[in-house]
Amino acid sequence: MIACIVFFGWRGALCYLAGFLIGSFEIKTTRFDGKLRVIKSEKGLAYVEAVARQVPELPPDRQLLSPIRLTAHIYYSSNRPDLDPSLLLDALQGRIYRNDRAVREMHLYHHLDRTTPRAEVYLEEIDE
Repeated sequence: MIACIVFFGWRGALCYLAGFLIGSFEIKTTRFDGKLRVIKSEKGLAYVEAVARQVPELPPDRQLLSPIRLTAHIYYSSNRPDLDPSLLLDALQGRIYRNDRAVREMHLYHHLDRTTPRAEVYLEEIDE
């Protein structure tokens, strides 16, 4: 199954990402450089790895440029999770776009699908 299709004519991408999108991060204090660091949980790391298996890394000259509009339909297996795309944005960074700070506009939709949790994501470059 193709998980992500990139359209270069109008500089956009359409991705179907199978799997359960979990909450974004666990925050832990580390003494690395004496600063507070944000560290992904084990489940968060597993989700990023799952996205990496589904979405090919585009060459830097083919990645989408800022500013980017994101429209995401996120299908959770229960109504419990908050609608939080931060881990999804992080997982696509370096694959579809260079940095998730390029996403300047977001349209997010929370759906329920108990059997097939997933994220359907549409990204496109927009005029500033």
